[in-house]
Amino acid sequence: MVRLRRQTVARYGLAVFLFVLAACGSATPAPTATPLPPPPTLPPAWTVTPTFTPLPPTLTRTPTLTPTITPTLSREAICEQFEVVHQLRNGIELEDDGILAMIIESPPGTTVRFLARHTLSSQNLGLDMNANGDTIIMQLALSQFPVLGSYRWSVVVLTEEYGELCEQRGTFRLVAAPPDGDDENATNTPAQETPTADS
Repeated sequence: MVRLRRQTVARYGLAVFLFVLAACGSATPAPTATPLPPPPTLPPAWTVTPTFTPLPPTLTRTPTLTPTITPTLSREAICEQFEVVHQLRNGIELEDDGILAMIIESPPGTTVRFLARHTLSSQNLGLDMNANGDTIIMQLALSQFPVLGSYRWSVVVLTEEYGELCEQRGTFRLVAAPPDGDDENATNTPAQETPTADS
């Protein structure tokens, strides 16, 4: 009976030994650590030089000018401010050695146009004057007119918005001046002039 127990214990111990041995054989082996390479050695004369990045220039803000808006005048307001002073009554005779003069007031920013057209030949003489707020004094030598005879004249205001406005017009007759040295009591004989439509 004692011998049987010893054989049983021996068999049991052998079975436990084989189980432990099998367990040890199937165990995962521990990982092997790989040493890192040493850092590179700098040359003995090498010195770290700091690099500075300059800051961008500070932007200076330029103030924006606000444009001044000039209100557009109406047709009526322009004509109320337009004034022409002259002595050209209809049919007046002007000698060709004289001066045709006008004093003109017109709103700033407008253009004043004077135009004289010969009634028969349609030849004309014109003048544009810019109004900048000052009084316009027009002086035009009558010797510049192309021919003698009757003329129709006009003065208008030119605007970008409305075109021609505020027309003033009339007629005059251009005649030759008498020769120098004539006696005051002598009969004034008119010089030969170009025929006109109203002669």
